[in-house]
Parts: sequence; C-alpha cells; structure tokens
Amino acid sequence: MHVIDSLNASGGAENRLVEEAVALTGRHPGIAQSLVHLFARDDLAPRLEAAGIPVTALGFDSKAAARNWPVAARRLRAVLRDRRPDLLHTAVASGNLVGQLAAAPLGIPVVSTFNRTGDPALQPVAGWRGRVMQAVGRAAARRGDVWYRAVSAHAVDPRFAADRVTVIPRGIALDDVPVPADRSAFGPGDGPVVVNVGRLVPEKAQHLLVEAFATARRELARIIPDRAWVQWAAQLAPVVTIEAVMAWLDAGQPDPDQAADRIRQALAGVISAAQ
Repeated sequence: MHVIDSLNASGGAENRLVEEAVALTGRHPGIAQSLVHLFARDDLAPRLEAAGIPVTALGFDSKAAARNWPVAARRLRAVLRDRRPDLLHTAVASGNLVGQLAAAPLGIPVVSTFNRTGDPALQPVAGWRGRVMQAVGRAAARRGDVWYRAVSAHAVDPRFAADRVTVIPRGIALDDVPVPADRSAFGPGDGPVVVNVGRLVPEKAQHLLVEAFATARRELARIIPDRAWVQWAAQLAPVVTIEAVMAWLDAGQPDPDQAADRIRQALAGVISAAQ
C-alpha cells in the first residue's frame, strides 16, 4: 500500500509515485497495490484506477496538515488494520509521518521516500507545530520497522542510520546533459532567456509554468492599453514571480498560508505600474 499527501497533478513526488505504481503493475501484475491519499486533491486518481490500483481518500484539509496528522494517523491505522498490507510505502512529509505512526503498532514494515535534501540546515521549519511534527516523525521511525528510499545521494537524511537508507536515483545525471556552445541553442532573438532547469525532471509539471508565461502577453494586453508597456510587463512579470518565490524560500518560508497572496501582490504591482 502507498500513502501520500495528495494526488495533485502538478506535484513532482505525486506524479513520480503514480508512474512507479503503474509501471510496477505492468512488470509484476501479481503484486497487489492500493493507494491512500490524505488530502482532497485527486487529479491523478484516474490513472491509478485505470491500472487496476484502488484509491482511497481520507479527505483531510491540506491547509490544516500541521494540526490534523494525529487524526489522520488513527484513520489510516483503521484502514491498515482492515487490509493488512505486507508493506507500506510512504512519500512526502505528511504521508511519511502519518504512515509511520499508523503502521508502528501493527508491526507493518514501512519504506519512506525522501524527496528533499537530507541536510537539516536546508529544511527550515517555521513554527512549533512543524518542529513537533518532525520530532514525532523521528520517534515513530525509531519505534517502527522503518526503512528509507532516497531519490539521490544528497537526499539522504543524516539523522537516520545509514544502513536503513538505500539510494535509488531518479531523473538524469547532470553530467550527461550537453552544454550548448552559445545561446543560439535556446532559439533566435536577443531578448531575455529563461532557462527552465526543472524541465529535466518531467514529473514536476514545469510545462504548466512555461505555458502560463507564454500566455502572459495576451492576458496583459487585455488590461494594459499601451503595447510598449505590455511588452515591458510581459518580460518583467516572470522575473518578479520567480524571484519572489526564491526570496521567500531564502527567507525561511515565512507564513506559508500567506505566501501565494504576497507573491500575487508583487505581480499586481508590476501590472499596476504598466497601466
């Protein structure tokens, strides 16, 4: 059984888990799989169900993830007690925590996937709820039969025993990526070039961001009367958006619930200046 936060179509870990589960069904049809997602988003559920993998939604609110994990663990434990899977695979922060808590009393072994860097210094946790979740997660891991799969060597968390972590790479090696001799490899023109490195990892759904940028000029032309200022805003808007997100990450991810609104306000400032 797989446990993950949600089946959001734009999530990298979510897409990767679905791809792996579907591929496993194709290669080893004798292995029965099922998936439980904690939160409401279920965009990817049809792909799993089409492959014969049943999907169960616990229906929790992702905005309250820092508060509802104890209840989610109890509800998941009831599901595990009913289905008794031989192995539980978990992914993403809440999925790992809730899965480990639910499986420990039942003696079900757990494999948890690391999708982020394992360096604690690069994982700032704002607020006491986040720190409590991390502490409970470490305690649950020590209590249960928990093993780890890291998606790359840099994702190995040094807080856990090395003999319980296996690195199973995904994506491609950067050393294999050809380096272009000049900017002509990115297409004609002398205007600004935005290189989307995330495109090397298709499951991140970076195409959604590229497609949004491609429509920016048309959408801005509807609300900005001067074509010259449309050009200015169309070039500046992606830069402001990306830099706003990077600056928020560098600042330690303050007030996550307000981050999107604040970034929209920054973008609105560009549009207002151009009108």
